[in-house]
Amino acid sequence: MAFWIHAVAVGGTLLATSVARATPCAPSAHVTGDPELVTVVGELLVRHGILNEGDGCPVVRARLERRGVVIAVVRVSEPIEERLVSEAVTAATVIESWSRSDFQDPLLELHEPVMPSPSTATAPTISQSATPPASYVPPRGVQAFGAMETSFADDRTIWAGGVVGVCIQLGRTCATARARFATVVDGPGMWREAERHAADVLFGGDVPFGLGATKVSFGFGAGMGTVNTGSRASGMAEGSETFGLRADAHVAWIIRLGHRLSFDLSATLDVAQVTDVEGTLTPSAIAEPRMYGRLGAGLRLGGL
Repeated sequence: MAFWIHAVAVGGTLLATSVARATPCAPSAHVTGDPELVTVVGELLVRHGILNEGDGCPVVRARLERRGVVIAVVRVSEPIEERLVSEAVTAATVIESWSRSDFQDPLLELHEPVMPSPSTATAPTISQSATPPASYVPPRGVQAFGAMETSFADDRTIWAGGVVGVCIQLGRTCATARARFATVVDGPGMWREAERHAADVLFGGDVPFGLGATKVSFGFGAGMGTVNTGSRASGMAEGSETFGLRADAHVAWIIRLGHRLSFDLSATLDVAQVTDVEGTLTPSAIAEPRMYGRLGAGLRLGGL
């Protein structure tokens, strides 16, 4: 009797083991890389029945990287493969296609595989603290911008003009050069018979920050400027020209309109110093403002 009990127990164990071994492996994937993408894509995979890890079963290992406006999906387990997609949903579909032997999407565009180095293929999951905040997406390359501006000076004059410039990305900071032109359009006193024009050239830097689907850029600039004043109040043409240092602090709200085109709204606080005076007007007639508040609106072209 004991022999039969022992035989039944052994047979049951072997049967259970055989059934366990016969159970098919669930599709599994292990995703590393950009923390924000890993979180979003991981949730999509779980919804589609793709496990994060397999228990003794094959696991597809993939890495997610942001490359400008596209997402690179790199399969680091054999066979090594890379695909470029535009959305996290498509990235999840690519990884699911690698995980399921019965799932293939012929519409997914294949790209030439990128062979990562051994250190990259075995690298651990990137931690949140090791990467920049998800809200920051640095712009790329060279940008050109221009805007129309309205300025309000501390001598109660109102100016109209424009600014044009270029921004060259150096890491997170964008090195800038801008030229500004403005003329007085209204003001008290002599401005019924006089005219005044100004031109500034400034160099500085801007630092952009993500704000939802837009960006906010804070910056500064310093340089030189000139102001030309003319008057016919005495019946004779008189004029003067001054030079001086210029400095400003500005902020811009950048709203993307297309792949390489954006709309800019800006505010600037500008400080001027007069260091030289030449001309026929008296000093009291050519007194210039020392501070300007400027509002601008324009366009920006380049990688964002």
